[in-house]
Amino acid sequence: MEWPFGDDQVTFFIVAGFSNRGADLDNVLKPLFDTYQGIFKEFNDNKVYHAELHKTIVPKGREFLYVRIRRVHDEQIKEGASHAEEAAKLFET
Repeated sequence: MEWPFGDDQVTFFIVAGFSNRGADLDNVLKPLFDTYQGIFKEFNDNKVYHAELHKTIVPKGREFLYVRIRRVHDEQIKEGASHAEEAAKLFET
């Protein structure tokens, strides 16, 4: 199967429906990216420049994972660079 985004940077929007309140949202990312790498030869998680994750609690047996992928827009790259600059200021001496 061909990766539809080519070499473009991508953003992931993920909603995970868990039945267990103790389930960790961060445990979704690595297996999800590994799965995409197994399906799409051209996909590499180094192309992921933005990810938005949400957790919701659902009844047992109704668990789900919703994933939407889009190309990263210039505004998102600029926003990320701006956040990085602000974070760097925290470590200035």
